[in-house]
Amino acid sequence: SEITDHFGAGLTWVGPYDKENPDTVGLGVSAVKLTGEAGAGFTKNYETSVEAFYSYQVTPYLAIKPDLQYIFNPGGDAALDNALVATIRLSLAF
Repeated sequence: SEITDHFGAGLTWVGPYDKENPDTVGLGVSAVKLTGEAGAGFTKNYETSVEAFYSYQVTPYLAIKPDLQYIFNPGGDAALDNALVATIRLSLAF
């Protein structure tokens, strides 16, 4: 496996505002140790990401979740700069 060790942790808070359909706030971290085997192609031995999100519950069935991640050593490649990634997810549950 390209990943030899993994550590992940996160916290979520449901209902930061008092309303019928509560929102959710979250923060997480994921860190992996990458293999040092010859030919694996990694120039860094780890990758770490920190993530924060806010899930806004529009209706009982629809949520909008903006998400922000910062990735240290993406792909275990020293030639790449650290990355800031922003996304917006729509969730429909029925």
